[in-house]
Amino acid sequence: MMKHVLPLLFLLSGLSAGAQLREIPLSPDRFYQVVSSTKSTDALIDGDIRTQPEPQYHLLAYPAEIRYEFPAEMDVSIAQIRFYDGMGTAEGKPFKVYVISPGNWKKTLIATFTGDAYNEWTTINLKTPLKARYLVIEKGILFPNEMQLLGDFKPYREQKSPERPRRPFRNYTGVNGFEWNILKDPANESTFGEIDEAKFSLLKPFTAFRHYMDWEKLEHTPGKYTFSPTRSGAWDYDRMYETLQRHHIEVLACFKTIPNFIINTYPEKDRDYGNVPARFGADLTKPATYIEQGRAVFQYAARYGSNKNVNPALVKVDFAPQFGPGTRANERKIGLGLIRYIECDNERDKWWAGRKAYQTGREYAANLSAFYDGDQGRLGPGVGVKAADSTIRWPSVVSPQRNPITSALLSTGVRSSAADSFALISSTITNMPMTLARCNMANPPAGWRRKLPGWVTLPTSSLTCHGVMEATGKYGSPKPGTTCISRPRTMFLR
Repeated sequence: MMKHVLPLLFLLSGLSAGAQLREIPLSPDRFYQVVSSTKSTDALIDGDIRTQPEPQYHLLAYPAEIRYEFPAEMDVSIAQIRFYDGMGTAEGKPFKVYVISPGNWKKTLIATFTGDAYNEWTTINLKTPLKARYLVIEKGILFPNEMQLLGDFKPYREQKSPERPRRPFRNYTGVNGFEWNILKDPANESTFGEIDEAKFSLLKPFTAFRHYMDWEKLEHTPGKYTFSPTRSGAWDYDRMYETLQRHHIEVLACFKTIPNFIINTYPEKDRDYGNVPARFGADLTKPATYIEQGRAVFQYAARYGSNKNVNPALVKVDFAPQFGPGTRANERKIGLGLIRYIECDNERDKWWAGRKAYQTGREYAANLSAFYDGDQGRLGPGVGVKAADSTIRWPSVVSPQRNPITSALLSTGVRSSAADSFALISSTITNMPMTLARCNMANPPAGWRRKLPGWVTLPTSSLTCHGVMEATGKYGSPKPGTTCISRPRTMFLR
């Protein structure tokens, strides 16, 4: 049976006559599946023609892509691609391979694998060698048993991360929680703002608190913001954050969920507070779609960040008394200096909750761009964390399962300085779009792993953490050998 592979670029190699092609080394740690998948790609390059990667069926978003980043130092040039065809055919849904060249975010198709042969290698020669910074694989319903790239490259060895200085173990511990894990239930004004000492005593041994900050608490009514007390729940965030700071407990604000006025835009069957932070039917790839969340987080950062020079005209507060006439009402406050770290949402790859709650890397990058700085200010004044306080630091999400190659960056090609970023490593997030919008954390700048702190969120079940997740292992993978505390879910590294 004749093998049928459809190359875009045909034979007539641009290499000099007699040039020796070399197999370009590929590492499984550099593959990243854009759409959450439980199936590994390792068999594609394991050197065993008898093993075949399993495609993932019924994914939440298509086209389903796999991304691969070559280190810039390798200076990769691809002249030939080879597939080993085992059993089966693609049945009209082929496996396609694209290249993105350095400095050019355009995808160039170099081969299409249909699986029409049986137990044989096929070879595609490119018309001219093509410089490659990234591979983009569009998954079909069939993988080749093996894929090889041949051409030219410079030797490259993964850099070893420098050793971190020793810190007290207490600095490595923290916990996730809500306001009701610290404050008494504010059933009326007499209990408003009181610390529940019994609960808070359990938190005191920790040095970090990842606060699940629900958007609804701050913006119960569109454009009207409350903090102390909140219109939803009557919580006193001022008092809670002040207490945490006084006890030297660092806060990472996880700004998450959506308020009812967003939920109610969805069909009744799809209404859930964990949906994507956008109105139903909006284009999730556009930063402007997330402008309402960007406005809310600006208000939060203006109050609890450290910038005391925010324009008061941009700070919106609902001054209506919480408990009726004559009772406590919100005050306008700016630059309280209580929050230094913030995170955009929680588990944005919620595949288990369906498409309404799931974001692809491109969609999450658009979300982050609005959340971060109002899409570089294009969404107008009063939008985004950085528009309120440029010193608030920002997490890059890193999964220990695979390296932080971000589909957002590959899709948009936008970047900026990583100087304000820190690592957020989550073992509850698999194949997450691992990015800071406009910040390439796949190749962090020199000193990032050495100087910046990190947060680690872990499952609630007992576990052994292989290396305290220092964000210093190979592409986010932890170093082996250190047993972490079981149960508490967050560790702050500094």
